[in-house]
Amino acid sequence: MKIASEFLTVNDRGERQLTVRRPDDGHAHLRDRAMLKTMLPPMTGPVPRAIVMPNLSPPATTVWAADEYRRRILAALPQVQALTPLRTCYLTDNTSPEEIMTAAEGEDDAQVVVFRSGKALSWSLGEVKYA
Repeated sequence: MKIASEFLTVNDRGERQLTVRRPDDGHAHLRDRAMLKTMLPPMTGPVPRAIVMPNLSPPATTVWAADEYRRRILAALPQVQALTPLRTCYLTDNTSPEEIMTAAEGEDDAQVVVFRSGKALSWSLGEVKYA
């Protein structure tokens, strides 16, 4: 993997150093309602973006539900804090190709999350069967 020289430098001890200028949280569980307001303050600050897991009750299984959850997250953010929550949808056997296309055409890098049956809060939706 090639890394741009502006990110890979050598410190005064001759050691190579990698600078991550914009770290993201790749797996955030922010919850919902009252718990969401509790989880947000520690999330913000050095982490400008987070891939937010959709295992709510009920889970976000559509782009519309993921957008609604994102609006609740943004509304709960204190004004002095910044965080870009990246949408995720819980993939089920009933997720249509059109839903995936809608997610891909969205305003951010939408993700589709697959959970193993019994391994997430929304496990009752069942396991995705691969053809």
